[in-house]
Amino acid sequence: MTSSNSLPKPTSDRLQMSADLTEHGYCLVADALPESKLTGLQSAVDRTASEDIASGRSFVDEGGANQRLWQLLNRGAEFVELAEHPLALDLAGELLGNRTAYGIENDGLPQFLLSSLTANIAGYGGTPMLMHCDQGYVHEPWPDYPIVCNGGWLLDDFRAENGATLAIPGSHKRNRNPEPGEEKEAIPIEAPAGTLFFFDGRLWHGTGSNRTRTLRRGIFSYFCQPWMRTQENHTASLDPEVAENASPTLRRLVGLDAYGISVGMINGLSPSGLKRADHFSR
Repeated sequence: MTSSNSLPKPTSDRLQMSADLTEHGYCLVADALPESKLTGLQSAVDRTASEDIASGRSFVDEGGANQRLWQLLNRGAEFVELAEHPLALDLAGELLGNRTAYGIENDGLPQFLLSSLTANIAGYGGTPMLMHCDQGYVHEPWPDYPIVCNGGWLLDDFRAENGATLAIPGSHKRNRNPEPGEEKEAIPIEAPAGTLFFFDGRLWHGTGSNRTRTLRRGIFSYFCQPWMRTQENHTASLDPEVAENASPTLRRLVGLDAYGISVGMINGLSPSGLKRADHFSR
């Protein structure tokens, strides 16, 4: 078993982040969210959660104690900004390869997709989430590289007692889904609010049980290879106003731009530059 002294700790050293991702399957980015951004995102998540509860569309799991918020791109400019966070995109590009297709020159935009942008709010008494991999729906055997990756933005201190994510360091090297009983190896990923917990899609993990009376909030930027179907169907769910005002980076991330010369086309053409209404009228 890996010594706790050698496990990833919050760091601002980019080389250390890469080393931790390679060895342990995750890294912890110190102070990824400055205080002003952290406070703004906390308020935005609280507002969004309250709106979902008031409208009767609240999504809960893990024994009814944990609330999930979906398609945050539609819920405020602060979420759109977070989706384009440069360091998160850099880490995702490192894990997913950020490769172009057909030898096309890299245009500087992401060569991968934002599978979803969601929040997970762990409430009191929830049951631990099933230990899983974020690419667990992909049939095995897997290639020797991650097909997806995830970035957890810690909006509160993550501690064992308040439902910190449970994970098994180094499990990404097994390159398979976990089997029953192997969850016993998991440890809580503990770090202060403002930390970015970024991890390989093969890392075994799951939400822990919150035994406190205080909510534990996190936002997850989930990325995938450009040739995969995304968790969130952005084409159907993204608000027209968000799509119309999307930056080139966001358009690429949500699939409103083609990958290479043949993936994500509309009538044989790249959707880049088309308005969303045109997507459904041709």
